[in-house]
Amino acid sequence: MKGIFTLGEKDAETIEKIDAAKQEVDDLRDGYATLKSTLSSDDGDGGKVGELQSLETLFGEQCWELRKK
Repeated sequence: MKGIFTLGEKDAETIEKIDAAKQEVDDLRDGYATLKSTLSSDDGDGGKVGELQSLETLFGEQCWELRKK
């Protein structure tokens, strides 16, 4: 049976590739969680989404003030 003695070597390489891929997936998940928490806070009103909403409200109020003049 040809190749039966190299089977273990290929398995070790495959296991190393799988471990590297799992580490990459974990890193990507951590990065995603960080970006998601920056975008919106735990309560949903903070973060960049909350900042955008407050800026849009302020902009609208300023536009109405200019329109009234």
